[in-house]
Amino acid sequence: YLCSDEEFEKKDGEDPSLPYLKVINKDIPRTLPAHKQAREFGESGSLMRVLKAYCRHHPDVGYCQGMNFVAGLFLIILTDANEGGEAQPREEDDLLLESHSYWCFDSLCSRVLARYYTEDMVELQV
Repeated sequence: YLCSDEEFEKKDGEDPSLPYLKVINKDIPRTLPAHKQAREFGESGSLMRVLKAYCRHHPDVGYCQGMNFVAGLFLIILTDANEGGEAQPREEDDLLLESHSYWCFDSLCSRVLARYYTEDMVELQV
């Protein structure tokens, strides 16, 4: 599982997401607070798992404030919705949703925003 703490703990070495957990935990409740699905993804841990996975796969970047909104939007966009617009609570699909959201987020950050989420935030200066 891409974001599993259990699988990561089996590996030797320090978890690259640890230095960012305090900031991530602070940002998650701020992620689109008026949007019901965004709150649900924060409460269920889906958003945390996507962001931790990114930190683990990109320790050179880690986590930057604002990533929570982008990752949260991918979770919302990629969610199957029923007629009432409510997220369908299907646990078997959670893993797939988080995985797809992670890879979309990873691709956007790596290809389109490659120099945006960095310490010096080069792309903001251009």
